[in-house]
Amino acid sequence: MNYVVPDVSFGTMLERAVSIEQVGGRTHSGKLVHFDAETVTLIEDDTREVVTLARSTVTHLRAGETATNASSERDLADRRHFGVQFGVSPSLMFDYDLALLYVFADINIVFPLTTLGNTRPWFAGSVGAGMSFKVTTTSRWKLDIFASLNPVRIDSDMYIGFGVGVGMHYTFPSGFTFGFKVPALGYALRENTFGDSFNKASDGVGYFYLTGAMGLPLLSFGYRF
Repeated sequence: MNYVVPDVSFGTMLERAVSIEQVGGRTHSGKLVHFDAETVTLIEDDTREVVTLARSTVTHLRAGETATNASSERDLADRRHFGVQFGVSPSLMFDYDLALLYVFADINIVFPLTTLGNTRPWFAGSVGAGMSFKVTTTSRWKLDIFASLNPVRIDSDMYIGFGVGVGMHYTFPSGFTFGFKVPALGYALRENTFGDSFNKASDGVGYFYLTGAMGLPLLSFGYRF
């Protein structure tokens, strides 16, 4: 049979990234893994599905370098797990992102430095753990859902906030990463020199958001290794 795309073209691109156009204009992008007199088989980039097309429906064959590079960049970003980041408070954060696991620890830098002369310097920080999900299978954006513990000291008052939060982060193939975190729902306990606690339960809820604002890296940027 006389095909629009000859055997030599398919042979040249075998085991390489290609873009195949069919009658009607439909396009498939992926790695060409097999061809014969009747069919063409490739692994699609986005879905990783193995697709076999009728050879008679193929009208154009193009090199798919762009698709290959995009896939390689996604793979490179996915291989970066440990991050060192600066929060805008400012603070220093360390995090670890592996598959669905996400953990982090953050400490505010300004409060201790600016209150060194106090009897009890101020302190704020947070530790958290949870799950991280890709927004789509090919996206570098990840949605973070976590539980956190946020200790904060203001003069003689010590607050411990605990609850759940949400955030998102993005990692480039180069390793640069940025993201944000916000407290969602929780409660805080207070202890001071006089042993006082909150007068109302609603105060504990309000102070949970205060400990989150002071201890969490609301906005952060840095490098992921």
